[in-house]
Order: sequence, then C-alpha cells, then structure tokens
Amino acid sequence: MSASPLAWTWAGLAVLVTSFEVGALELGSPGFASALWGAHLTHLSGAQLLMAGGVSLLLLIALERRYGSRALALGASVIGLGVSAVVLLAEPSGIATYAGSSGLAHGLGAWWLLGRIESREGLSRWCVAGAALLVLKVTAELVTGNVAGAVGLGSGGVPVPISHAAGAACGALVALAHGSIAKREDARPTERGAGAVQLKREQGGCVRSS
Repeated sequence: MSASPLAWTWAGLAVLVTSFEVGALELGSPGFASALWGAHLTHLSGAQLLMAGGVSLLLLIALERRYGSRALALGASVIGLGVSAVVLLAEPSGIATYAGSSGLAHGLGAWWLLGRIESREGLSRWCVAGAALLVLKVTAELVTGNVAGAVGLGSGGVPVPISHAAGAACGALVALAHGSIAKREDARPTERGAGAVQLKREQGGCVRSS
C-alpha cells in the first residue's frame, strides 16, 4: 500500500468529496461537490463509490506500481481531462452535473490492458480478450444508451455512456504514447553503445595508419 501514495491519496479525496456530495443531495443541492471539487472524485452514493471508485483504486495502484507516480499522474490527468471535455461537449448539462469515476476507470483499464499487451508478458493473451470485451462494452453502451453495471445513481442520476467510450479512447492514447516513449528510451543506450564502438574503431584505425 505504501508503494502507491498517489492512488491512496485519490481514494481518500474520493471518500471525502463523496461525503460532501451525499450531504449536499440530502439538503437538496445536487451538483455542489461536482462543481467544487471535480467530477471524477465525486460519487452520488456509497454504492457508486464502492463500485466505480473501488475499480479505479485497484487500477491506480496497479498502474502506479508499474509505471511510477509521475507517469500515473500525467496519464490519469490526460484521461480525466479527456473525459471531462467530451462530456462537456456532448451532454446538455455539461460537466457541472457529471459525477462518478467510471469514465476514469475505463481509461485506466484500457491503459493497463494495452500496456500488458505491448510488453508481451504472461497475461498478454488474456489482456487481448479483455481489451476486446472493453471495446464491445463501450460500443454496446453507445448504441443502446444504457450503461452496464450502473449502481448507486440515485433517483436523479442518469448514465452517461459516452464517458466510458471517451475514457477508453483516452486510456488507449496514453498507453500508446507511453509505449512509444519507453521504446525511445530503451533505444538510447543501444545507440550510445554503437556510437562508442564506432568511435573506438575509427580511433583504432587512425592509430594503425600512423
């Protein structure tokens, strides 16, 4: 647990913000915490926090242990901002009434799955199946307008399928960008080593010719 400080910080903030949101709803002030603290920390009920927030926390821990806090902070920010932008443009009510971390969870899940597939580790075959199921899920949700596994939305909560699709797409982009950067960094030592060998050869040739 101590190896994932960013993930647990997010979890603590999500619990705190959700408590404010639930209290605001009971006072007849919906959207208070969403507008004040940010949609991806806010949940409309304990059940939604347990489901969407719990999945998000597990993925945050896995990604932080795999890539580190800095990469996670950047990648999660890109996913969160991407989901917010799409919801803001696509939904009439905009981001002010959007609440829940399910869109973020879909993005983190896509990032984790594609990262494992690209690394070709032991679970890569299962991750290919998982990625295919994720694509089918978000596609079906966009077509039907329903969200699979939606819980704890309350009487005024409305599913937002496009947030899941946006999250998955942003997560895929983060995974591809991270993989590309990692490949470049891995290639640099090889390039430096090849350059050193070439320099030694040239220097050796000069010595022999003198």
